[in-house]
Amino acid sequence: MLLVGPSIGSGDLDPIGTVALIISSISWAIGSIYSARAQLTVSILASAGMIMITGGLMLTGVSFLFGEYKNLDLMLVSVQSIIAQIYLIGIITVIGFTDFYWLLRVTSASLANTFAYVSPVIAVLLGWAVLYENLSLITVVAMVIILAGVALMVTKKKAPSKPKRIQSS
Repeated sequence: MLLVGPSIGSGDLDPIGTVALIISSISWAIGSIYSARAQLTVSILASAGMIMITGGLMLTGVSFLFGEYKNLDLMLVSVQSIIAQIYLIGIITVIGFTDFYWLLRVTSASLANTFAYVSPVIAVLLGWAVLYENLSLITVVAMVIILAGVALMVTKKKAPSKPKRIQSS
């Protein structure tokens, strides 16, 4: 909420964006739980590739639905934008999702999903360090809360399992 909400005193949340964030979060959670429990016969890299292709096709469809493609002027695309796109494709997509699917197979869905919390923090810090983007106090507070939550998830102790009762005959 702190990262996507309006700045203090600047106005209301965008209802479409808010609903989109809620739906995407629920969808991600459902897909993660399903992927962790399903016996998928596809390789980790193929799974990540299918997600990227599906996501790209869906976003292209939404772009056409809302007419956003009409505003695309390739001559206005900056070198920074191209480098950012290469980073997103190379690091986040190929490495990030491949690692995520590997984690889903070897650990719990909740632990594997900690990457989804850490990735935006890394992106904000990279924007600040590389592109000299502004870093507000509220953004720093949000990142500290996110990282503290991830630390709690990673370091939590598992509840001891109950001993099995042996029935005597």
